[in-house]
Amino acid sequence: LRADMLRPGHIAKLAGMTTSLAVSAESASERVRNNILRKKLDLNAVEKVAAACRKNGLPFEIHYMVGVPGETPEEINATLEHACEMAEIYEAEPLVQLCDPLPGTPLYKENPPENITGAESVRCEMFSESFVGPDRHPHSHFLRNASRAFNLRMKNARTDKLIMNLTYRCNNNCEICAVGDRPARNSPLKRCLRL
Repeated sequence: LRADMLRPGHIAKLAGMTTSLAVSAESASERVRNNILRKKLDLNAVEKVAAACRKNGLPFEIHYMVGVPGETPEEINATLEHACEMAEIYEAEPLVQLCDPLPGTPLYKENPPENITGAESVRCEMFSESFVGPDRHPHSHFLRNASRAFNLRMKNARTDKLIMNLTYRCNNNCEICAVGDRPARNSPLKRCLRL
């Protein structure tokens, strides 16, 4: 959900209807969020939602992007620092992934993958999945080191969890998405309950 569209009253109602809530922060850098990713999102809204979720006892996840085309090492570091702070202050689960622009979007057209990606794989325990290390990305070495530092800092706070995607239907129209190429469909309820 977009954090800037949620109000404390919404979160209080959702606390009785769902087991967790997820929003996207994307980046701690206003320049990256608004000029590159075109999200026009105020990071203060994410922090307000995190505080309301904690107050209402609603588990909370925040999505972040690193390796955004044009992002500086300082901006990557600020994003990972924000993820750590949200986990430490509000117990928000950070979901960090490598930026992978969706085909056909302006971000993809401006930064085609053949210009930035490679085949080397880097395992990032706290990142939402293994992440493909862009060996031709201008900051590939920094990204690998940043993920190691992030994992070390978060290791003691991590709990085992199960992530079950009940639906891939979404109207956020992001130019970056970890599941953007999956069919827009729901998981069968009986199968979810069985799993």
